[in-house]
Amino acid sequence: MLKRLAVFSMVVIFVGVAFAEDPPQLEPTIADVEAFDVVGLSYGGPDVMEKIPMLWAGLMERREEIEAIDNAGTAYGITIMAHDTESHEDFQYVAGYKVLETENVPEDMAIVRIDAGKYAVFTHHGLLATIGQTIGYIYGVWAQTNGEYELRDAPQFEWYGEKFNPMGEDSQMEIYIPVSEKAAEYFESAFEAVFGDFIAKRVPVNSEAVGGIANVPVGLIENAPDVRPLDIRQKL
Repeated sequence: MLKRLAVFSMVVIFVGVAFAEDPPQLEPTIADVEAFDVVGLSYGGPDVMEKIPMLWAGLMERREEIEAIDNAGTAYGITIMAHDTESHEDFQYVAGYKVLETENVPEDMAIVRIDAGKYAVFTHHGLLATIGQTIGYIYGVWAQTNGEYELRDAPQFEWYGEKFNPMGEDSQMEIYIPVSEKAAEYFESAFEAVFGDFIAKRVPVNSEAVGGIANVPVGLIENAPDVRPLDIRQKL
């Protein structure tokens, strides 16, 4: 299964596949990932369409050089990129394996530490040709509209397990997006942005005059209809 990765890279899909007109509607699971290490081959620079598939091919050929692989049936593709620049020098992609220890790593191989943290985990179903739709939805829709989580500065990674088959319509692989819970200030600022002008008109009033409620907004008083309390005794 892993040899099939030689013909595939998530980075290639990022560049080569346009967002679909009808992106998939995906809901991620939120996972607290424990820290782990990945050892493999890395590349950072231009010509990703050509270089990244070669990276995976080279990894397959040198797999036996990597010691203490945690799970021989899985592989990881890790994207490390600065968010405030488009320079090729700030982009790095690592194709590798999760390892139990990082001693005796070949000098020309990379060691990437994935720190413990919260991730939104999206499962891509189907052919690799449609994975651009999934990526487009994650960053173009979900990241912009979900109300609970925001992106955080950490590596994104792909996990290729036993259900991965790049040529199969029943293929599955997972995309891990680093996130953090939005701070309470975010909700407060959003609330103020919507209701700020209304709240600003709030003035103290006689609590007894309004049934025990203090600080009723002026707008409620000025625009209130002329309604008198109903004496329910009239109905009896």
